[in-house]
Amino acid sequence: MVSARPGGLVRLVSVRDVPVRLPPLPSSRFPLPAPTLRDPYLYYNIVHMTGTSLGDFELTVLLAVARLGDDAYGVRIRRDVNAMQRHEYAVGAIYTTLGRLETKRFVESTMSDPLPIRGGRSRRNYRVTAAGQRAIREARDHAARVWGTKDLGPSRA
Repeated sequence: MVSARPGGLVRLVSVRDVPVRLPPLPSSRFPLPAPTLRDPYLYYNIVHMTGTSLGDFELTVLLAVARLGDDAYGVRIRRDVNAMQRHEYAVGAIYTTLGRLETKRFVESTMSDPLPIRGGRSRRNYRVTAAGQRAIREARDHAARVWGTKDLGPSRA
């Protein structure tokens, strides 16, 4: 049950009757008396950030998967990204990014057969999907449009 208190504080009483302090609600949002959890208009709109935009590191990992082709698995992707960026990235950063790219459907993964050595493990192989190839093209075209607007002269690096 939710109850409004003087001073704009809202008290949320949970199943165990443990009060939780929440920020005040805007007065225009709930013109009716304080809502209860049974009211149909009280809900949370949760939006996951799974848009189709690519961050710099996501694009770097996606390009590594595209460059490696059929031999794209976690350790190889990490080596390629480290060499390309001249920076040592943690394994967790690579796998987290691969998971985000898979959620966005830019890459898909399959498990390989176990390696033919004793105790050989399966590898998760990644490949770029059509949506991933389109995202790479759009990123390249966007960079060309941005850099093509003004000649900045030779690089100072």
